[in-house]
Amino acid sequence: MNKKENKKNTKIKDVKILLIEDNKVDIQNITNFIKQSDRLNAEIKIVDSVKKANTIMFYEKMDIILVDINVQGMKFDEFIDSFSEDNLSIPYIVITDERDEDIGIEAVKKGAQDYLVRSEISERILRRAITYSLERHEILESLYRTTIVDELTGLYNRRGLHTLGNQQVELAKRHNDDIFIFYLDLDGMKTINDTLGHEFGDKALIDTSNIMHKSFRTTDILSRLGGDEFVVVAVKAQYEFVPIIIQRIKGYVKDQNSSNKKYKISISIGVSKVDLESKSPLDDAIQDADKKMYHSKAKNKKNQK
Repeated sequence: MNKKENKKNTKIKDVKILLIEDNKVDIQNITNFIKQSDRLNAEIKIVDSVKKANTIMFYEKMDIILVDINVQGMKFDEFIDSFSEDNLSIPYIVITDERDEDIGIEAVKKGAQDYLVRSEISERILRRAITYSLERHEILESLYRTTIVDELTGLYNRRGLHTLGNQQVELAKRHNDDIFIFYLDLDGMKTINDTLGHEFGDKALIDTSNIMHKSFRTTDILSRLGGDEFVVVAVKAQYEFVPIIIQRIKGYVKDQNSSNKKYKISISIGVSKVDLESKSPLDDAIQDADKKMYHSKAKNKKNQK
């Protein structure tokens, strides 16, 4: 195979890169190297601080982060903590000077996929680092997801809820944000299983998870505790948000029932605000939302009589 054919068969990877850099020369060099690569079809966003990076990542999904640890005002430990807690699902590569190589090694130990010494960066080295980091991260994330995701619905399981939910609680304490817990229970699950069989019971659970995806934001944590019980951690939410979401759920339930003649879905909902001063903020709010859900369930049964 000649070089022309080899180039034609090269797989091009689409990738969204977030570059945290404040040096104009380094920005120019890094972006040029990425654009030179015939194996990367890259969209690059550039910011000059971790704070701005976090803002972008709240609204937009990025595939990988390149961060210069010498950005003005950057504190290495704070940076590592920020990315370890806020963005577990995004791989990142740190850029160091030769004198800071030990910091690069430390960053890898704490979660970075790789580190690059500034003076050694070339198109080939940068491209390989990005490609291998993405591939390694995909493998690790795939393995990790099997431990925190519910196989039937694709929502987080109990372990995923507590792992990610407690991270959000710590972030909320730091930024003084509000978090609300929604506890959802699929009414009449036993009747569906007993009359139609477990296949339809599973379909009802999947229908419920689809309703949740439509009703909540992508930044919220959606989970199935087991059986017919679901919990959502609604991050950076306000009181005004609660009735809107409840009405949205009811609307999607109505839509689902109008298109499904085999069984009807009914969902009881309890909502609680997380008390960040509590000893166990997440667990206490889940228990409180659970109690409120049972009041809602009793009300639903009364209305059905």
